[in-house]
Parts: sequence; C-alpha cells; structure tokens
Amino acid sequence: MTSFPEKLDRALTDCCIQLNECASIISEIQAESKKEDIQKIGRAMAEILELRSNLYRLHPKLKPADWDDPPSEDDYAIMYQNALKIVDNYLGAGKVEQAIDTLESFIFIRPAKKYALLASSRIKKIRKENAL
Repeated sequence: MTSFPEKLDRALTDCCIQLNECASIISEIQAESKKEDIQKIGRAMAEILELRSNLYRLHPKLKPADWDDPPSEDDYAIMYQNALKIVDNYLGAGKVEQAIDTLESFIFIRPAKKYALLASSRIKKIRKENAL
C-alpha cells in the first residue's frame, strides 16, 4: 500500500513533468506574453521543488538518489539553447533589453563556465549591434 508521503511525492513529480511540458508548448507559441508565461511556470516549478525538498527532509527515504546532483553540462547546453530561442524572439520583436535580460538571467544560475562565457559574449554582441 502506498503511503500518503509517497502519493504526495508522485503527485508533485507529475506536476513538474506537466509544467515542463507546458513550458515547451508555450515556447512554440508566437505570443506576446510568452516570456511572462514561461516565467510563471518557472516560479510554479520552484514552489513545487521547495515542497518536494520539505517532503524529503521529513521523509528522507523518498529522496531520489540524484536529487542533490548539480545540472550536467548537457543540461546547461539545453538551457542555453532554450535561452537563445527566447533571445532571438525578443530581438526579432525589437525588444533588445528583454533579450539581454534573458541572457543575464541565464548567467545568474551559474551555468558551466563555457555557457556563461557564451552568454556574456552574446550580450556584448547585442549591445554593440544596438549601440547600447
């Protein structure tokens, strides 16, 4: 029989999976509010991850083995590519500051050095091209 903590863990995990799928769908939509919508999903995921952390403190046996592992280089590569898609959309719409903000937000998460340097270089290029 599944315990209530196990049911909660499964439900929270499913929520994260569904929210990730929503973010992927939203990223394909050509909507003005796309960035804000993805940020809302990110905040919702952060809240769910905090709930999961609290659950694992109370029930350490539920914590996945890789829960404390940092993102891999491949994870950062995917995050960087997703950030570039958002940047390109902003630049295409003439929203230079939002494009720069997106790259700065990516750097803020402290990605692998390679991707931080790529993002910094892209910011410099955007600023130069737009006389900022």
